[in-house]
Amino acid sequence: MSFKKEALPIRANGSGYLQAIDNEELMEIVSKHNLLIRLQVRPEKFIIQGGNLALVFPGEKVNKKLTKQINDVFIFGKEHTE
Repeated sequence: MSFKKEALPIRANGSGYLQAIDNEELMEIVSKHNLLIRLQVRPEKFIIQGGNLALVFPGEKVNKKLTKQINDVFIFGKEHTE
């Protein structure tokens, strides 16, 4: 199995500047579902709807519920912050 070949993207549900990531909640999701995750964005970056937030392995575990849960740990705003 290869992460690169079998990971699936989690795409952003909305657009905006990434203000923060709820790391505790993300780690809880990853642990609960036994996933590997590679973040594709960093705070302060502007993300458009449909842009890649993360890659999840194994991809076969990605579904609408998991996609929403992971999206919810990304906190977006309308303005760039320091």
